[in-house]
Amino acid sequence: MGTIDQDALYKLIGEKIKISRQKLGISQDKLAEEMNLSRASIVNIEKGRQKATIHFLYKVAYVLEVKPTEILPESVKVFSSTQDWDNRIKNSLDNESDSNTSERVSNFVKKIISEKEEK
Repeated sequence: MGTIDQDALYKLIGEKIKISRQKLGISQDKLAEEMNLSRASIVNIEKGRQKATIHFLYKVAYVLEVKPTEILPESVKVFSSTQDWDNRIKNSLDNESDSNTSERVSNFVKKIISEKEEK
């Protein structure tokens, strides 16, 4: 099983918080006041630079009048980039005698990922 791209996760959460805040017509200053945080913290959370805790997510959902599940992304990429796939493929095929196999598999996976990202 792969690892979750934590940066992508927190960026998605931040985006959903920002969208919910904007729909409600609340400024970052007002949200910060309601959450007992600085405006800089709200900015950082919305940009995914500051990690939102579980209790923060519940409180911000309450303040923004949404369900907590509405600010959680449905899914996050399992791997952060094609480079992750490339590294994993190369590592798993290190013992292969045919170096061309690794390259072919890597190119195939990159093609699949790029096609999926285009959709």
